[in-house]
Amino acid sequence: MQPNISIVIVNWNRKDELLRLLGSLYRQNFRSFEVIVVDNASSDGSVQAIRKNFPKVRILEIEKNIGVCASFNRGAEEAKGGVIFGMDTDCVIKDRNLFKKIEEKFDAIPRLGVLACAIRDFDTDQPYPNDPATIPSGSLESGYDCLGFNGTAYAVRKRAFGEVGGYDEDYFIYANEMELSMKIIDAGYLCRFFPDIAVYHAPAQKTRSKRYDYYATRNTLWWQWQYFPLMDLAKRGFGFGVIFMKIFVYKDVRLNSRSLRGILDAVLGLPTVWRKRKPWSEETMSHFYETVRENKKSKSS
Repeated sequence: MQPNISIVIVNWNRKDELLRLLGSLYRQNFRSFEVIVVDNASSDGSVQAIRKNFPKVRILEIEKNIGVCASFNRGAEEAKGGVIFGMDTDCVIKDRNLFKKIEEKFDAIPRLGVLACAIRDFDTDQPYPNDPATIPSGSLESGYDCLGFNGTAYAVRKRAFGEVGGYDEDYFIYANEMELSMKIIDAGYLCRFFPDIAVYHAPAQKTRSKRYDYYATRNTLWWQWQYFPLMDLAKRGFGFGVIFMKIFVYKDVRLNSRSLRGILDAVLGLPTVWRKRKPWSEETMSHFYETVRENKKSKSS
């Protein structure tokens, strides 16, 4: 029987977290789903543990770590459901009706391309601070227009994902969420945040934050160079203004050898990025600026 939802999980040496996540998935009341784990050459016995404990899971074994973007694309190619649900391994689902709610949203909103989930702390139940920028004029039922999603957990219409070519695999990891969501918005779909559709982020034994400064810096520059019209790019300091804000104002990225190398590699990769340039439409840019403006206004009020 054809599943309605395909869950794609990218794993690299997180066996314990993955088994915890899979256990929560199979407690869902909704049953029309499949699970695909894309394993990036894990050496911790992840694949063997899945086969032993969750034999229904489809496993795609990759011979080396090809990154989140390429791995998710491989999983999406194999997905049979009309909706693809992406999750990090360090997630847990507490709501046993979560998949049913997701299916209902995509059925009710034909133009919905991306559904951004709320991410909550597993221990405290508090929302994470990095929810996407939204327009506050929406509702719990219809969602809130937004520009991106937290890659910890999200859903995307498979047709929309395929139309835009999926993730840009050059990004490897980080900042790929904005690149994908804005492509889907530019293709005429909606990207909406649903604060009542929540997934819980649980502590992971291994952290990979050391890679963040490099990839977040490099990829943030790349997506701006690739998609912003030239006049808008110039107004934003050709992308470097955003990097300045991320380092010195928001402190989202640290100024260190990794972020500096990210800037250097971004510049070295500029010829490739420029060949892929596909500036967003005027309508998409208007939506981008409106969402940023309304989000700032709601936070300051």
